[in-house]
Amino acid sequence: MRAPLEVQAWQVAAGAGVVLPDELAAMYERTERIEAELARVTAEQAEVRDAVADMLAGKPLDVAVEDHRSSAAVRETLDAKRRTAGSAARLSRDQTGKWIGENRDLLIAEHLRPVVAEIMAEAAKLAGKLDRFAPDFDGAEIAAAGTPAVLTAWRDSRTLDERLRVCLAAWVASWNAATSNTPNGINVPGHLRFDEPGGLHVWERPEAVADADVRDGRVLEVLRIAAWHEAGGYRLAGGAEMLELTQQHQTESPWLPGEQAPRRVLIPTGEPVPVSTVNVKRRRAVFL
Repeated sequence: MRAPLEVQAWQVAAGAGVVLPDELAAMYERTERIEAELARVTAEQAEVRDAVADMLAGKPLDVAVEDHRSSAAVRETLDAKRRTAGSAARLSRDQTGKWIGENRDLLIAEHLRPVVAEIMAEAAKLAGKLDRFAPDFDGAEIAAAGTPAVLTAWRDSRTLDERLRVCLAAWVASWNAATSNTPNGINVPGHLRFDEPGGLHVWERPEAVADADVRDGRVLEVLRIAAWHEAGGYRLAGGAEMLELTQQHQTESPWLPGEQAPRRVLIPTGEPVPVSTVNVKRRRAVFL
């Protein structure tokens, strides 16, 4: 059974070094245990004996009927185990999702944000070792011209890049879950997709970030972000922060086909984006 995206994303984040609260970690462990039991009983087979066929094969009536009853009882017990384990697994996931929904700001501010800060600190060191390849940090260029030390730094940066993306995926999953049921998109910018990276961060000093693609969230390359981290102060924003900011600074963009609400577009300076600058063709919106 597939877990809801938000539940799944935070579990993956735990594997990327995000230390979850004990209560949430225990819920994940419980679900894993129940799902292991479910997988075990699902794999078990219980054939119900055909009493008529057994009699035709030579079994006495009493034996044929008793074998049928016994095998049917085993099958019924196995079915009951499957139903019980399946219901328990669904309920465990639902309870986990409910807990996450009630504690999103805690998870982001106290558990996710410190890991991202650690990633930025490590990536900034690597960016310094690779500074001659700045500002693009093109992998092909590094592979072609790099020394063994440079290639080692590049490989280490790829690990950090993957960890950052896992952390951002948890952020996105929680933001989407928090805003998906808001009527008509009131007070929220809209549903984020992975091809719409804007809105995953806040620059405390956006005016210090000269790389517009990095500042506005169109580029998530860890080395490029880290190169501006010290100057701009990169961090993840909590849900309450995001809602407050979107309520303060928002501009409605044209409705897109198939959407139920107009997009609300922000840039990191907090100033409204003119509707004409919205990239309608790529369906991208930039959120603070």
